[in-house]
Amino acid sequence: MANFSRAPLTRPSAGLLILAGLLIIVLLTGGGSRSDLLGQAIVRFAAAAALALVLILDLRPTLQGIRVPLTLLMAMVVLNALQLIPLPQAIWGGLPGREVAVEAAHYLGLGSLSRPISLTPALTRNALISLIVPIAVLVVYAAVPQHERQRAVPILLLGCIVFSALVGLVQFAGTAFDNPLLNDTPGIASGLFANRNHQALFLASGIPLAVGWIAGARKISLWRWLAVGGISLILLLMTLATGSRAGLVAIAFALGASAVIAWRATRESQRMMSKRMRLSLIAGVALTLVAVTGATI
Repeated sequence: MANFSRAPLTRPSAGLLILAGLLIIVLLTGGGSRSDLLGQAIVRFAAAAALALVLILDLRPTLQGIRVPLTLLMAMVVLNALQLIPLPQAIWGGLPGREVAVEAAHYLGLGSLSRPISLTPALTRNALISLIVPIAVLVVYAAVPQHERQRAVPILLLGCIVFSALVGLVQFAGTAFDNPLLNDTPGIASGLFANRNHQALFLASGIPLAVGWIAGARKISLWRWLAVGGISLILLLMTLATGSRAGLVAIAFALGASAVIAWRATRESQRMMSKRMRLSLIAGVALTLVAVTGATI
């Protein structure tokens, strides 16, 4: 279990400052995926600048703990790149789902052209270029010292999630909020995203993150449980407020993961918790469930 509070307070490292700046820019401008959005130019430039700073400052990222996500990202890069390789018409036309395109090319006299596997190369190129953002975040994260990864990064991420939830709350209350960098839909509580499903997934991920923050604490205090309970309640309600059906599935997984994390933390810390604290915890969870049920109705 990661420990978020054992490391002493120190001056933020260059890696942490770069990561914080990049995450803030991504949060404010990276909520859309269409290639014609102004926010795409900003967030991708910021990602490239972050990678450049890592090289210029010689921060030397470490691969410990990021090999799996880095491998998956590299596989996505290869997959997108392969779909852009031109193929002869004889091979391209024999691929599944090409019948209508082959017939149209025949009538237009374009049957001899070489084409990539992708039916929409422009969209595939956009998907390939967009991968610079998660790659940059992962590389900069790898350049953050281990003690700051455990303590500062979870709080930074949780702050971004709560901020997006508050923006969604403003939208849900009926206040007009139009982000000129995104193709958001007025009247939808999508927060800082163009799509309410993405907002719901983002908010739901904050619940196990918040529970993990307290589970890794050296000393579990009542105020931490109350803070996590309040944050989780806000995220839960705002996920439901998005109206996303995918968000309901995400909430189910989030609550399940949070229950496992909390159970392990409670089991490992039973000797550190008084009977009064355990009773307060049980009462707090019960009241939270009642409040969530009533608010949902």
